[in-house]
Amino acid sequence: MKIWTSYGSEHSMNLVMVGTFKTAEDATQAKELSERLTEVLQHKVELDGQTTRFPDDVRDVLRNENFHSLSPQEVEHFSYEHWIEQEKETLIFKTEESEFSAFLKLFLDKGAKVEVYSAHDFPDEEFGRGK
Repeated sequence: MKIWTSYGSEHSMNLVMVGTFKTAEDATQAKELSERLTEVLQHKVELDGQTTRFPDDVRDVLRNENFHSLSPQEVEHFSYEHWIEQEKETLIFKTEESEFSAFLKLFLDKGAKVEVYSAHDFPDEEFGRGK
């Protein structure tokens, strides 16, 4: 019998990203864009982190949404489990993944001021682990 052991950091982040937008409408537009991209892109790429080019249909979606800052590797982030809640002009993004730069870029591209932290390390923050 073989016992396999290794170290992996995936699914352990308990990451919180809080994006504060100028208006609630701006936050709503960013959330809706995130939902559209998640719906359309989550099944469009291989989850191998090796993608070097956008498939034509993915490039078309990003162009139509006027979102040009993603790399081909980041598209797969929309396939990872995540949650986005809205409170007025604030979006609260939560995930267990360590790869979230696609969402960070989306928030920044749409005008948010962003705070990122581990809810493991800051459980008493407004949107921390127990909140």
